[in-house]
Amino acid sequence: MRNDISVYEEGADLEGTLTYGTLFIEPQTQHMIDLFMKEHPGVKIETKVVFDNDVTDEQYNEGLNTLLTELASDQRADIYDATYLPSEIKTKGSGYFEDLNQYIDADPNFNRDDYYDNILRAAEVDGKLYQIPEVFIMLCFG
Repeated sequence: MRNDISVYEEGADLEGTLTYGTLFIEPQTQHMIDLFMKEHPGVKIETKVVFDNDVTDEQYNEGLNTLLTELASDQRADIYDATYLPSEIKTKGSGYFEDLNQYIDADPNFNRDDYYDNILRAAEVDGKLYQIPEVFIMLCFG
């Protein structure tokens, strides 16, 4: 069952359980989760990780099938890391994800001017924001 999502009010104590699903969890992501729970002791974030990073192609495909079954069931996580998901799952036609703009627009503490527009636009599909990039990496060759 999905948790109710509400707008965070500054100074309010957050509480509840949130599930975070991913094929593989990056160490920096786990660190951010740990820091968030430390800052908000009333919040528990449970991670649903399909596999570790050292897997064969067969294990990856099995894990992906497990995740697809989970997405189609009522056992799915509240939030998914879409980084390692195939592109066909990340499209609006999949029906797996909600447009995050509705939550951003309703949150008085979220100011779009605090972000580079191109970062959020890079994650949009047909004007809908289904994911917020966790990190941007710029490669420079000399």
